[in-house]
Amino acid sequence: MAYVPDNSHTRAHARRSSFRQALHRLISRHWRNWHVIICIALAVMTVVETIGFMIYGIVSAKPAVALCLTSALTVALLPRLPRITPWFLLILYALGDISALTMPSAMFLSALFSIAWLTYHSAWRGFIGALIPVTASMTVILSEGGYIPWIIASTTQYACWYFSFMGVGLWVRKTRAYELLKNQQQQRRLSEQLQMHLHDSAANDLAYALTMIDLRTSNGDADHAQDRETLLAVRDACEDALQQVRRAIDVVRDSDGTVMDFSDTATNTATNVDSSDWLHQIRIMIDDCERQLQELGFRGTGIVSGEGHTTPSNDSRDMIISFIHEIYGNILKHADPKEYHIVAIQPMPNGVVISSSNIRRHKGFGPSACDQGGTGLQRYERQLAQVGGTLDILEDDNEWSITALIPYCQSGQHTGGSQML
Repeated sequence: MAYVPDNSHTRAHARRSSFRQALHRLISRHWRNWHVIICIALAVMTVVETIGFMIYGIVSAKPAVALCLTSALTVALLPRLPRITPWFLLILYALGDISALTMPSAMFLSALFSIAWLTYHSAWRGFIGALIPVTASMTVILSEGGYIPWIIASTTQYACWYFSFMGVGLWVRKTRAYELLKNQQQQRRLSEQLQMHLHDSAANDLAYALTMIDLRTSNGDADHAQDRETLLAVRDACEDALQQVRRAIDVVRDSDGTVMDFSDTATNTATNVDSSDWLHQIRIMIDDCERQLQELGFRGTGIVSGEGHTTPSNDSRDMIISFIHEIYGNILKHADPKEYHIVAIQPMPNGVVISSSNIRRHKGFGPSACDQGGTGLQRYERQLAQVGGTLDILEDDNEWSITALIPYCQSGQHTGGSQML
């Protein structure tokens, strides 16, 4: 009988991790609303307990009632006066403890909440705040006297109560910082996607249009049919560039309401399935790029070889497509059309190898509008270094050779504010 592994522990751990991440998101996103609700609840509890104490004769002295009601008013004002009210709450609780007054349990909870609140903003403030009720408790214990072991045990008990809520404040602050970092990473990634759309699609398509116009108009013997064909091709390229710009604008517009769930890594996981589909898409893209270059008089070829390797994750596939657009954009803008160029894509066990070789265009040749250099390769060099890939650029006189290795599954998020053309 075949052995079937028990994955119940793994599933239980995944459920706990999902619950923990959901709790982190809930606290970080609604922390301001939560602390307002907690303060109002503590104020209401303090007033209700104080009224109950007065009805049953537990508290009758006016100073005790005033202390309790003042504590209720103070905790209700904490969201409005967050710098002063936590200290005032701790002082009120310490005065009530030293005076041996019967205080509502909500006042004790308000003191604990004040310690967590102070620690959330500063660990030193939380420590000093926790010392206030601890000192009051030690004063009461020492005034009552008794055996030394009892004094030590009681002091330790009260100290554990108050200082333990420093951990709550630190945990909430860490959770908040973690969520803020994730939001910053999301914004950087959305910004990079915008730059990628503008650079790889709009800029390259417009460069193609400019190159076609300049090369066609430089030939004086172009007939009307060629002019019509040129204009149609230019229109298609510009229309595609316009659509990509609109898509980039939509990415920025939707980023305000987009929340990225980093707990789901399924989209960034490579799978051992047939790779013919994505390779077929790459071949189509290579053929289309080569066709456009040939129409402009470029000489070269694109080769896609290899079958049966791992299918890249979505992020890696996007980077592969984007890098291929970068290579052909550089050939269009900087390569000599009369010289032969070659682009090769080879899936390997550890990733996809993309290489290119071409001769740089001589100065003064071709359209000057496309001869301005950009920083696309530097951007990809940084991104590949972050995700475990490599990028080698060799320059021998006027010959350029580029070789990149893009992993199937990226080991990190390729974020960062990169500069484009």
